[in-house]
Order: sequence, then structure tokens, then C-alpha cells
Amino acid sequence: MKATSIQRDLGRAALLALACSLSGNAFAHDDDPKIVQRQPATPGSGFARGLALGQPLPGGGVNTQFMGGGNPMFPSQGVTLRSWLTLGDLGGAGGGSDIWGYASPSGREYAIIGTTSGVNVVEVTDPDLPSIIATIAGPNSTWRDIRTYQNRAYVVSEGGSGIQVLDLSNIDSGAVVLESTVTTGGNSSTHNVSLDTVSGFLYRCGGGSNGLRIYDLTNPANPTFVVSWSDRYVHDAQIVTYTSGPLAGKQIAYCCGGLNGGWVDPTLTILDVTDKQNILLLSQLPYPGRVYSHQGWLSEDRMYYYLGDELDENGTISTTTFVFNVADPSNASYVSSFVNGTVAVGHNMFTAHGLLFQANYTSGLRIFDVASNPVSPQEIGYFDTAPNSTAATYNGLWGCYPFLPSRTILCSDRESGLFVLTYEPPIGQGYCTAAANSTGMPASLDALGSPFVADNDLDLVATGLPPSVTTLFVVSAQQGFVTGLGGGQGNLCLSGAIGRYTTQVGMASPAGTSGLDVDVLQVPQPSSFVSVQPGETWNFQCWYRDSNPGVTSNLSSGYAVRFR
Repeated sequence: MKATSIQRDLGRAALLALACSLSGNAFAHDDDPKIVQRQPATPGSGFARGLALGQPLPGGGVNTQFMGGGNPMFPSQGVTLRSWLTLGDLGGAGGGSDIWGYASPSGREYAIIGTTSGVNVVEVTDPDLPSIIATIAGPNSTWRDIRTYQNRAYVVSEGGSGIQVLDLSNIDSGAVVLESTVTTGGNSSTHNVSLDTVSGFLYRCGGGSNGLRIYDLTNPANPTFVVSWSDRYVHDAQIVTYTSGPLAGKQIAYCCGGLNGGWVDPTLTILDVTDKQNILLLSQLPYPGRVYSHQGWLSEDRMYYYLGDELDENGTISTTTFVFNVADPSNASYVSSFVNGTVAVGHNMFTAHGLLFQANYTSGLRIFDVASNPVSPQEIGYFDTAPNSTAATYNGLWGCYPFLPSRTILCSDRESGLFVLTYEPPIGQGYCTAAANSTGMPASLDALGSPFVADNDLDLVATGLPPSVTTLFVVSAQQGFVTGLGGGQGNLCLSGAIGRYTTQVGMASPAGTSGLDVDVLQVPQPSSFVSVQPGETWNFQCWYRDSNPGVTSNLSSGYAVRFR
């Protein structure tokens, strides 16, 4: 960015800061747009897909919103609404805030959602049948944030009370208790909380003009204050310990914030926090059009950092995400930005399973494919929790949590409460035309199961084959086009190194179908087997014998799978 642009951005931020100081309030208080634009809670009850219409919901409401299949009321693509508990179902709080998740040692899964009056713990092991486990009161506040470590949850708020420590050790028995409240470290208010689960340190972010306040979790029930770093205000942060490579052993903090409560010189600030008594500034990065550096998250390979600026969307520009190259945190750089076509204000985002999940207020949950293109990803799914608004206001979806082992997605909405969702990514797509066979129609190839490498659950299904013919599936990392290969009929849609599933030669059913169970750890190549890696695309076809006069074989259409 040119120097003149930097000066212009700093000038705009300074004017905003001056406006706040003249009003006698700091950001995140009475003049904050989240308070000014507050809307009443959505009336009535939500629904659970596992309940019939009229059956009781957790919290005393009844299952009234479910209108039969699909996603009632909510526009979506690729995302299924499994259950929804309104703020009324959750006890009648005035608004929702952030959300986190927890998986117990038994594998049962839970949502922990913040509200203006505390937190609600909801079991979502069966996402179609949520069950409220506990409600823990806290100071009244629009802002509440949660993180988990081992069998504890840590809750902070702008309303004060320091750190509330919740004991989750008996959560499967329905017991969650407020174990302790930690008020060391100065000002009792906190804007956000972050955890480095590898090193075992907790970081309070913000609260007044604070930067980071660091706590040792050697005793998880009683976090011990270590030190504070307040060279700059920190609105939110992600702290990670590197366990391999040149940074092995280093604890690095990626911080969103700035000066004067974040209003002046907003940046991505990268710190080495390995030595808590000697915190080092590694990089401080501006970006175009910056107003208020809000929150961000690393890519799963830690090559990139995605940042959202909460106040740059002004009703005329699209929701923007800023991308930084952080492969070397000491020499990080701004790379690019991407937009999603709505004017909603961006809020909180996380990466998981090769995807970027964003909670973007009035446009809801937005899902981007960062495995295929990490710097300019395509939006591949969404779920809009605020279908009646498209404005750049601070209403709608606050947070999302995509890290549960089941891949159930948890979302919190300011007015509408808890949404429990699942995303079904497209497995792949067909390509390349096929020639008609002796049935008079071409054979086609499709897939069932999952494109996630970790699931190893992909099945290919060829249909439209002549009955009871011999079949053989082939695979390649490259696409191609060869007509009438070897005197046969049809088009070979692969090129390069082509593998043949020779140990799985099959026969079409009388109905003309044939299938292959793909082992992603053993993909055949001409002289070896290889293991699929997330982000790779592999192309498949079904070869088969045919009985057309003078024709020895034919091929189905091609099918490309981008694995995650």
C-alpha cells in the first residue's frame, strides 16, 4: 500500500477515535454499533429435526418452526439446519454473543454459547436432538467469549468478573459448575480470550486498553497470572506453539488490534511470546482500507493468516477478508484480499478441513474453499441466519465453531440464538462426454461418501452400463481426451500416469451398475501405489466391455474428486 494510502487510513481511524473520545466512551461500550443497533430477540421457539411438529423443545418451547425438509426460513447452499434453539428456548436472554464447542473424553459433543446474561451448555451429540445441560450466569454484557482446555471452559466478558472457570469433568452426567473466578491481572473486564492448548497458556485480550494478559494453566482450575503486554490494544488473538520445522518450540501470537483501543493504526501484529518476560515484536502489518482490525485465523498449514476488519464494510463494499503470508512470522507480508459479494459486516472466522468458515452478521455463515486456492478462495456454501436483512449492520450471526470431531458446525446469532448445522461438500463433478453403448445411452460416473481424506469413505458408482459386462476403473491426477482408444468406443478422459484397479475387476449388475470402494491410501499408478493428500484432485473413469457390433470396449464419463 502506498504511503499516501496509509496516511489516509490513519487519518480516518484517528477521526473515528476522536469521535469516541468526545463522546466519553471507548469502543465496545455504549456508543458501540452492537449496542446502538441492537434488535429484539427472535420471538418463539426454534426446532429440532429429530422431533415431530408440536413436540417439546429444550427450554419449554415446542417444535413449531419446522416446515418439512430443507432449511425452513433460511436461505442456504450445501448447509443443512439440524436444530435451532432461540434465545427464548435458551432461557430468555436479551442477545447472543460468541460460541465455542467441547468434545468430552467419551466422544459426546457440546455447544457453549454466550448470551447477554451468561452461557448455556447444550449437548449436540445428536445434532437433530439438542439438550440443554446447564446455564451459568455471568455479568450482564453484550460481549462474552469462551475457550476450552482439557476439562475446563474459560469465560470472559466486557462486563467484568475476570475469568470464570467452568468444570466440565462431569458434563456427560449433566453437571457443569462454576468452579472459580479469577480476578488477577488488573481490570476485570475482558474483550476476548485465547488459548494455546499445546503450551498451556491462556491470554485475555482487550478489556479497557489492555493488550494481552497471560495466565499459566498448569493448574487448569486456577489460572495463574504471569505477565501483561500492552504496547498495543489487542482485540483478539490466536496463539500457537510450533512443534516442527525452523520454528519448533516457538510460541507465536497473531494479534488483531491497534493503538487507542484499536482505533489508530490497526494492524496484524505478530509476537514471539515464548519467553513471557521478554515478548518480542516480529512483524506489524498494515493492510488496505483498514479501520478496525478485529479477528482472524491461520490456515491449517500456518502459511497464511486470514483477517477481518469489522468496520471497513460501509454498505457499499463487499465483505472483505485480508490475506497475509506468515510462513516466516519475522518476515510476514500482506498478500491479497477477497470478497464474497454481500455487503455484510465480517466478524469471526476459523479454518478446518481445508475450509474457511466465516460468521458474517447479516449474511450468516459463509464457507470458502481455501485448500484449492488459499489466497483467492471460492465460496462453496452458506447459511443465512438473518434472511430479512442484507444491511451492513451488527445484527445476525456472531460466531461459528467448526472443530467438533463430527464436523457438526455450531453458530451463535445475536437475535436468534443457537444454530446447529452440517455442511455436505460436493464430492466432485462429472466432466468429459461419453459415447452411447449397446443400450443406446452413454454410461455415467458419480460418487457417494466423503471427499475428506481422513474419512477414507469414497465410493464410485457407474450407471447406464450394459447388463452383466466386465468393468474396470481407472484413475489419474490429470485429465485428457482421447477418442476411440485402442479401437474401442468412447472417450478416454484421463492422461499422464494412469492407474488401473486391476485387483478390483468387476461386473455390472443386471440393472447396468458397477461400483468401486476407493481406498485413498492405496491409489494405483502404473508401477506403484500412492496416498491421496488433501487439496489434490484425482480423476476417475469406468472402462467396460460392450456388445455393439465391431466394438470391444467403451468408457463412462469422467468424474473429478478434489479431496479435502
